[in-house]
Amino acid sequence: MSTKKFLVAWHIFAFTYLVFFISLMGILPELKTFSYLTNKYGFIDIEEWDFCYLVFIALLTLLINNIIIITVFKFFKKFK
Repeated sequence: MSTKKFLVAWHIFAFTYLVFFISLMGILPELKTFSYLTNKYGFIDIEEWDFCYLVFIALLTLLINNIIIITVFKFFKKFK
């Protein structure tokens, strides 16, 4: 893979990460998720919640994005 193709692919996958991150923030809005979990489990410290929520969303997005990257590279490798 040439340097130009690598850079283009890297930027595309960075963009897909942002798209998935924003989508997950829309699917799992922080306040509704916090309200649901507070009603279900009781008191949740707001500082811990902010950290855990963002880490969860970021890691889930990373996992989804990595699956997409692996799938795309296997697809291109298969047809090359």
